[in-house]
Amino acid sequence: MSKITDKIKNAIRKNWSYAPSLASTDLLELYKKNPRLDGVRIIATKCASVDLYLYDKKELRQNKNNAEIIEEHEIYNLLENPCPTYRDLTGWNIRYFVFACYKLVGEAYLLKVRDDKGHPVALLPVSPSWVVTTPTVHNQFWEIYPYGSAGGNAIKVPVNDVISFKDIDLLDPYGRGHGVAEAIGDEVQSDEFAAKYAKNLFYNDATPSAIIYAPNGDKDTADQIKQTWKEKMSGLFHSHDIMVMTGENTKFEKIAESPRELDFVESRRYLRDSALQQFHIPPEIVGILESSNRSTIDSAFYLLNKNVLADDLRMFERVMNNQLLWEDFDPERTLILRHENTVEEDIAQKLQIVNEGLSRGTLTVNDWRRAMGYEIDEKGGDVYLRGLATMEVPFNSEPVELPDVPEEEPAVVELPDEAPEGEAELSEEEFNSLKEYVAKKYKINKGDKEKRYKMWKSFDARATSIEDPFKTACRVVFAKQNEIVNKTIKNALENNKDVMTEIQRVYNKDMHEKFKQSMAGAFLNGLNEGAKFGLENLNKKDDPKSLGNSNIKASQDEPELPKILQKIFNNWIDTFGLELCTEMDATTVKELRRVLGASIAEGDGLQEQIKKMLAASDELFYDMSKTRAELIARTESCTTINAGSTELYKAEGIEQKEWLAVQDDRTRDAHLAMDGVVVPINEKFEVPATSQSEGALMDYPGDASAPAGQVVNCRCVTAPFVKF
Repeated sequence: MSKITDKIKNAIRKNWSYAPSLASTDLLELYKKNPRLDGVRIIATKCASVDLYLYDKKELRQNKNNAEIIEEHEIYNLLENPCPTYRDLTGWNIRYFVFACYKLVGEAYLLKVRDDKGHPVALLPVSPSWVVTTPTVHNQFWEIYPYGSAGGNAIKVPVNDVISFKDIDLLDPYGRGHGVAEAIGDEVQSDEFAAKYAKNLFYNDATPSAIIYAPNGDKDTADQIKQTWKEKMSGLFHSHDIMVMTGENTKFEKIAESPRELDFVESRRYLRDSALQQFHIPPEIVGILESSNRSTIDSAFYLLNKNVLADDLRMFERVMNNQLLWEDFDPERTLILRHENTVEEDIAQKLQIVNEGLSRGTLTVNDWRRAMGYEIDEKGGDVYLRGLATMEVPFNSEPVELPDVPEEEPAVVELPDEAPEGEAELSEEEFNSLKEYVAKKYKINKGDKEKRYKMWKSFDARATSIEDPFKTACRVVFAKQNEIVNKTIKNALENNKDVMTEIQRVYNKDMHEKFKQSMAGAFLNGLNEGAKFGLENLNKKDDPKSLGNSNIKASQDEPELPKILQKIFNNWIDTFGLELCTEMDATTVKELRRVLGASIAEGDGLQEQIKKMLAASDELFYDMSKTRAELIARTESCTTINAGSTELYKAEGIEQKEWLAVQDDRTRDAHLAMDGVVVPINEKFEVPATSQSEGALMDYPGDASAPAGQVVNCRCVTAPFVKF
């Protein structure tokens, strides 16, 4: 087998060398003066302007979008200053030279100049027409004939001292390269001849515009006729005058323009367009805008970057990696050179795709962040966001323990007296218009009012019964934060630092996480209470036979909840619970900014200033422990019960859910209009906007993702859709 392989290798080995073709010299010469080759200039200029970076190869393959650039390496000095002896030959010039030659004749060469230790210290451009002999199996040297230097003698250069770029010839893969410009060689030469013809035509082609025949005259007669003609007919005031010539057989003949001259401009336009098509250059890039608009202009740059420049840049990378980086700097091949990405992706389309993946649970948060170019979240980014009732969401925390809250039978509680904050009544006409809009958009349930009211009373009783754990958790958190803030205020003032900047630093992810951990028991208590409320609404509280396949077992008091709900509720706390606590902390910082700013008195000494700020902080947190803790408890008890009951309905296979609003004058107008609205269980209620608050998509009343104007003090209920 090895003999056969050797025989094949010997048959195709390169035994002869190649000189540059005549076309190479012609095209290189025409490049500097023929506009039909301007596409090469555009490609070379843009490619040379793209930065080249060094990466760890393994890291780049594993993390293409966020691999770290190696900022310090000796190869950068060589690429940025490749010709120390020739200051005008910068790294940009060398790259421009390579791309232009490659496109024109399919070849480009860079000569490595080495120091005494054999290390490359310079890269000199070598014209393809200078390379008169290429290496063969018997002669491992390049023979270069630099015009105008080296005393006219050829230079023999070892194989590894030349970086060779080649567009392979399909007829002879071992021969010289062939550039894309060679395919339009005839068009380029035709345009060159056309340009010279135009020059001669407009300069002087010795063709008169008219001839006067005077066969019987002599030279004096001819001069006299010419002079008389100019005097009688030339000039603005002789336009359309009548000229009468005397003399036997005298006549005038106008010489018409030939079709060749009349079609001249159109033929050159055809040659121009042919050249642009050969180089895949959109016409807008060179300023041809006859049939263009803003959209086509933007697309032109996208197509140029994606279909032309990207391929040429990859070619340059592959050659430089193989023939320079890995040969002379990194024999282990652990590094790699890559250009920055020049293709401007459709950000809107990309965002739509990754958002869809994120919402469907097929991408983690960190996958999304990588795709959009953001740094990953080391602590909490490796999670999926999935529908809580359909799929398990990865999480690292242990199940949250319920607080030690005595279980009591729900008591009937009267309606609270305080009205929701921020309410402003709509006029009767506005409210009727709002109800009409909702009625047209949704299916409205008009069931048994008494039964619906009893359901709300049970909901309100449960919500009221679980407020205390929320109040307690808030007070514990505010007391601890009061201590941290006071310490921060004192340290900041004593060290001459900005107080609010330092406070902002302590309200970080860790602070939010601790707030969530303190509230977790109350959250879980509310979610479980909501699930029990859901079972009650499904009439599954007392009858073991009605539990079906839900794996729920009846007990003396209330049935056990499905085990999957425990994980769902923990995930709810890790996501929505953390968001709620983060928003609460943001509100605290805002209030601190207000009260601490007002506490600074001009001219106070340091100790007096510390005293005033600490007093203002203590007063704020004391007030928060009373009024704000109560508001949070009232709001979050409603939110968690509705969240828990909604997830229970999903787990139990309920297909539709209903918005149930309290029918009194303290309910938001938008929520009154939503009363009886029925939607599929996995869809959101679209609560309309009013002058009271902005509109929102809500999975249930009190949905934590909705604006505060739709959530605070809300008393509405999610009910399973059952026709009464």
